Amino acid sequence: MNRTRDIFSQVKAIYNNCADELSKTIYMDKVLYAMSGDERYTYKLIEDSLTNLFTSGRVDVIKTFNKVVIYGAGDNLDIVFGFCQNNNIQISYICDKDENKQGKEYKNIEIISPDNLVKNHLDAVIIISTTLYLTEVKAFLRLYFKEEQIIPFVDEKHIEYMKLQYFDEVVKLEDGEIFVDGGCFDFETSELLLDRCRAEKIYAFEPDSINLKKVQDKVNKTGFSNVEIIHAGMWDCNTILHFNTQGSIMSRVDENGENEIEVVAIDEVIDGKVTFIKMDIEGSELKALHGAEQKIKKYKPKLAICIYHKVEDIIDIPSYIHSLVPEYKFYIRHYSFGQAETVLYAIV
Repeated sequence: MNRTRDIFSQVKAIYNNCADELSKTIYMDKVLYAMSGDERYTYKLIEDSLTNLFTSGRVDVIKTFNKVVIYGAGDNLDIVFGFCQNNNIQISYICDKDENKQGKEYKNIEIISPDNLVKNHLDAVIIISTTLYLTEVKAFLRLYFKEEQIIPFVDEKHIEYMKLQYFDEVVKLEDGEIFVDGGCFDFETSELLLDRCRAEKIYAFEPDSINLKKVQDKVNKTGFSNVEIIHAGMWDCNTILHFNTQGSIMSRVDENGENEIEVVAIDEVIDGKVTFIKMDIEGSELKALHGAEQKIKKYKPKLAICIYHKVEDIIDIPSYIHSLVPEYKFYIRHYSFGQAETVLYAIV
């Protein structure tokens, strides 16, 4: 009972420390999903985060058609199909240009070819699920369908918003930033920083040997000389851990991993001031924050910390940060069409 009360108290404290209504809304969407596993909270999270993807007006337009087709049977299909179910929209067909998918079914819905679509279903409304090929698909559909029949699940505005991850408008960058890029993968995040300000120094942490070459190549291309590449993971102490090396953003500390890597504490390897710490390190964020305790307490840097890799992160990470610097204000933003890519910003 005491543990339950403690959890509720922590959730309430985090909620009250959120600096704006959007952060409070996203936070409660995450908490309710964590408690229930109900996918309706995932749909609500996406809707709340990405500014009315499926407004009632768009739903009403779709429902005026007797035939509804989802275009794109890729990564976003699950979430788009779920949104439609949640809004009582019946799907007639799914369309995809991949011949390996055509003729098969998804949840008892036939997957048809684009040729079939334009020959037999010109009376349908088309919901575009893809983001990667959005421009290409829209151009194709406009050859055969009226504009009111083409409804992207997300538009260019939402796609551009997702590129703000770690640098949302709540983060006020200044020249002279000393940036800690935790889980830098291929240095892309640091490149985005350099596009936005004149950084003084970047500490780029990357434990994956495969990714390390990508980092070095990108650093060489940027021409920015004051980068310290640290071939190690982040942790609460300096030690050796097992690691699952994938050469991708999914590489992570894993007790069953076949490789071993060095992990280090920020407080042990960085001398002096830091102004901005970003962490997207596949579930090691809390450990790494413990390893940065002194830097956080002393310098109160801007923080951009992922809080989705473990279900307990949405409580444990904000609570720990608040215990270090009570004056931090929290902003929470979400950048995907699922439960992943939720970022906690802590700013004084």
